[in-house]
Amino acid sequence: MKLIKNGELSEPAWIFCDNIDHDRHDVGQILPYRVFLENRVRRTNTIGLVGIQIDVDTELEDIIAYFDQLHLIVIEFASFVDGRGFSIAGRLRQSLNYAGEIWANGNLFADQYPLAVQCGIDGVVVDEQLLQRQPVEHWRQAIDMHPAFRSLM
Repeated sequence: MKLIKNGELSEPAWIFCDNIDHDRHDVGQILPYRVFLENRVRRTNTIGLVGIQIDVDTELEDIIAYFDQLHLIVIEFASFVDGRGFSIAGRLRQSLNYAGEIWANGNLFADQYPLAVQCGIDGVVVDEQLLQRQPVEHWRQAIDMHPAFRSLM
């Protein structure tokens, strides 16, 4: 997995998991929200950093109680034209005071990066296919074209 954060490309120490992997202590685990809920009672602190993956239909008020356990929330962007992920990030930051990391995953492109940053998204998960079409320079240029957003990074 690669991440664009602060205009730079990195390989974060996180993995997407379908279930909790108690043998992986070297990386943070990003779980589907449903899996996190199913395992929250049995979960121990032995698995290290925990993040959840949510979609745009997730009731944010339901996850407030878990903010202290979550180091990362990944918002799934199902469509390039669906702006609800930006609204969710803004609500997490401004209304609900979530202080952990927020990443966008899925259908996002470089021109949307300044808006993502403005809404409180810390990083965008990108794959090799997207990076071939829109290299990291495109993401940086999108921020550079909007100097007001530069101070938010």
